[in-house]
Amino acid sequence: MGCYNNMRAALKIKTLNRYKFLHVDNKTMAIVNVPVSDFAFEQIFKNHFKALHSYAFTILKETDTAEEIVQNIFFKLWEKKDSLNIDSSIKAYLYKAVHNESLNALKHEKVKMAHQTHTAYQMKNETDNAAKKLMITELEGRLRHALNKLPEQCRTIFQLSRFEELKYKEIADHLNLSVKTIENQMGKALKILRLDLAEFLPFLLMVVLKNANAVINYPNKNLDLSKAQHYVLSYNHVISNNLKIKSEVYYQQLFNIPVSADVNKTFSTLNVEGDFILDPLVNKGKGKNYGIEISLEKNLSKNYYFMFSNSFYQSKYAALDGVERNTKYNGNYISNFVGGKDFIFANQRKTFGINLRMLYTGGYRTTPINFTQSQIDGVTVFKEKDAYSLQNPYYFRTDLRLSMKWNRKHTTSTLSLDVQNLTNRKNLFNETYDAQTNKITKNYQLGLLPILNYKIEF
Repeated sequence: MGCYNNMRAALKIKTLNRYKFLHVDNKTMAIVNVPVSDFAFEQIFKNHFKALHSYAFTILKETDTAEEIVQNIFFKLWEKKDSLNIDSSIKAYLYKAVHNESLNALKHEKVKMAHQTHTAYQMKNETDNAAKKLMITELEGRLRHALNKLPEQCRTIFQLSRFEELKYKEIADHLNLSVKTIENQMGKALKILRLDLAEFLPFLLMVVLKNANAVINYPNKNLDLSKAQHYVLSYNHVISNNLKIKSEVYYQQLFNIPVSADVNKTFSTLNVEGDFILDPLVNKGKGKNYGIEISLEKNLSKNYYFMFSNSFYQSKYAALDGVERNTKYNGNYISNFVGGKDFIFANQRKTFGINLRMLYTGGYRTTPINFTQSQIDGVTVFKEKDAYSLQNPYYFRTDLRLSMKWNRKHTTSTLSLDVQNLTNRKNLFNETYDAQTNKITKNYQLGLLPILNYKIEF
């Protein structure tokens, strides 16, 4: 806190024992001038200096400059305390001040203009809600941090595309790379940014994903709804009061499915799992699912229950090229068992429960990796025309739950242990190309995971 003590000593030359400073009214959330001791200012400085310094550093990449800017902000704030008119929270004001001062210190005019444009857009549309202001400020720091995590070539291509507003062909010529490489690197950049900035994604797209005229482009705004026709033949048979068997044969025809507008691509929204789609799509895709399902189910009676089901199926799709392929989810079979039993103690106040779930399915479909092209581009490149022609090994998972419940006069408490993936099987998630090792790497899902929980209900 040496920097604070130096500043505090300088300030005392101009001030008395008590000062006027900014204070947030808890009812109106407005900031007003009230008398505050130097201890209060010291607390504000201690609470915010480190975070503000870190924020300035993410922009400037220079720790001394960042420290100097933050110190100057506090010094100016103190000098102008009697004339300032702040209509937001002190935290939002400080972050905004550091943000602006950091931008002024940047020598790179293009980055500076990009941030100023973003700030202008932000100020034009935001309300006086302090929480929203802080969210936008945090986004700026998170975006810069996420960009710095990208590999150098990938970051350069992204900046040329989104900030310099060059087309893929222009970037390819400038960097002496193929257009396909540019597409792959942009896909990698957007994937990483989606992961790091998931909660800010809609706002981020409004800021950086724009065309040359700074007009936001919505390539899929006019997509129509997907459509489907279902045909089901089912049979239910009650074996006893609490035991029944069910069987079902089904066929589902899908059409008007959004697929890539590029006939050379095999993308279909039928294979999407939590992705944000940026490529132009058209409603010209098709798909179908058909199969048979048989299940045996016992309702809860005599303190136990179970259900066992089997399903055999096919799942297909066709992109704009009209070729029928497996969907990502065409595992062909699913076997599922769920069961449990409660052991009730004689006093009816304690219950021990055991529940089990077992899932055995065919693996997801996957696309072969083009190893040679991946080596050239430095990122994973798939064989587009062979989409989902391979299948991962089968998926197996067992979950076990043990619980003890206490029933009292006014409360019910439960202590439970959930053991997910009891057998610790490492199910394959996907395969990717690792540029550092020059090998195809297998990525596995989470193994055994115990979760201890205690719950009280009133």
